[in-house]
Amino acid sequence: MQKTQPSGLLQQPIAASGPESRPAAIWSLQEWELAIVFVGLYLVLERVSFIHPSASIGITPWNPQIALALGLVLIRGLRAAPALLLAMLISEALVRQTPAPVGTVVVGALIMTLGYTAAGMALSRRLSVRGRIRSLRDFAWMLGILSIAPLLIGSVYVGSHAVFGLAEWSAFPEALLRYWIGDVVGVLALMPFFLVLADRNGRRKVAAMLPRWETLVQLVSTVAILGAVFAFLPGGHVKYFFVLFLPLIWIAARQGLVGAAAGLAFVQVGLIVVAQASGTEVGTLLELQARMLGLSVTGLLLGVVVDERERAQESLRQSLRLAAAGEMAAALAHEVNQPLTALVTYGRACQHMLARTPPDVLQLEQTVGKITEQAQRVGAIVKRLRDFLRSGTMNLERLAPGEFLEAMRTVFAQEAKADGIALNLKIEPDLPRILVDRLELEIVFRNLLANALDSIREARPVRREIKLMAADREGGFVQLSVIDSGPGIPPSLRDKLFLPFSTSKSHGMGLGLAISRAIVKAHGGRLWVEPTDYGSFHLTLPTLTGETDDSDS
Repeated sequence: MQKTQPSGLLQQPIAASGPESRPAAIWSLQEWELAIVFVGLYLVLERVSFIHPSASIGITPWNPQIALALGLVLIRGLRAAPALLLAMLISEALVRQTPAPVGTVVVGALIMTLGYTAAGMALSRRLSVRGRIRSLRDFAWMLGILSIAPLLIGSVYVGSHAVFGLAEWSAFPEALLRYWIGDVVGVLALMPFFLVLADRNGRRKVAAMLPRWETLVQLVSTVAILGAVFAFLPGGHVKYFFVLFLPLIWIAARQGLVGAAAGLAFVQVGLIVVAQASGTEVGTLLELQARMLGLSVTGLLLGVVVDERERAQESLRQSLRLAAAGEMAAALAHEVNQPLTALVTYGRACQHMLARTPPDVLQLEQTVGKITEQAQRVGAIVKRLRDFLRSGTMNLERLAPGEFLEAMRTVFAQEAKADGIALNLKIEPDLPRILVDRLELEIVFRNLLANALDSIREARPVRREIKLMAADREGGFVQLSVIDSGPGIPPSLRDKLFLPFSTSKSHGMGLGLAISRAIVKAHGGRLWVEPTDYGSFHLTLPTLTGETDDSDS
């Protein structure tokens, strides 16, 4: 009995453990199926690409079947070697029909099988994730190994044919160059796309790309450029090839490595089709393939960089969310403290009621009901934090700016008083209400007030004061401000103040202001610092029309 990993034909079977397990066969049924599919695709690609072969040993300017072979080795490892050898032998007999003794054909197939299996295994060991190009390091290893391997394999392959008298030694450099260009371009232009199709997530991304209008425009642009270069520009096959960089850069910048791989495969196939249809000579085709090599390296490199940037941004967003959760936990702790205190009080009251003779059942029932209410309140607060961690969901409520600032002053009043810092309010009358997530807005003001207190403590100015201000602004906004008598923000730090991990403090991570700006922006407002000689932070929030501080909520 065998267990199989869930991703289908591309995963190796795992032998079951226990006394009933049997020795695994060399190939499972699934592997035989995969081998048959591989050999069929290999022969199709070999036949389609068998154009302008050299007269002596049949070297062609484009070898996409090698990309398929390397892709199989990357996914299956050494177990792919028999299928690869079988495909090459059948290809020599049915497609290439090389006029050479059987022994020479077998030696040539063995050289390529061993060479590309070794290259695939070497690359597989260097990739951070098997069968996937995820980083610049992976790309560098791929480019290095796939540039050197065809050179070494080609040297042995062409040299062996020269030894057997099937090629002239004088033609060795030209034959080797043709071999190297055909294999390297075939691999770089198509292998990444084959790996994308072999991966479940890769197939999903390709499927998501196809229905987009942008993808259609990109494909049409590529076809139009290919047609223009070959059909309408005399002698422009090579001269105007650089124009093909434009759609590929667009695709890679928007879709990352998956888009770059798909775009390269499309361009390469289109290039060969148009070149054949227009009767392009072999010399010109080799020049085009050399330029295709540059296009492949550029597109893949850009795709990898775009993917790395997106992963870094996602990691940063996750870091910001976790840091914001920590800030929110501090705000929630204040909210949880009151119901927990009430729970303790009610619990003790229940103990006293039970100690009476007889117990006061009616009052006990009422008190237990209050315990339930407070417990539900704590549960709601914890759920609020859990929802934020999962999706960043906001719990919006109508809020009077003046009442909110008064509440924040109360939270920090004792701490400010202990340091001899005056915490004053300046609120305009009849301010419109705002629709905000109170806890998230508390996070913003906890950061701003904590920074203001730290600034005054460190600078020790003569006047020790923090002002909380609220004022009406044009365009349906309320401006809330935190102004302190500290030294303000140094000019060298102002431009990067709201960037993550930017801080002038010896403690802390430098995420508070980045989180605060993100929260204010999510509410449709703006947070900024004024370039003054003292601390001056301001934020605007959209208002609710017709509702003021004195209105009923």
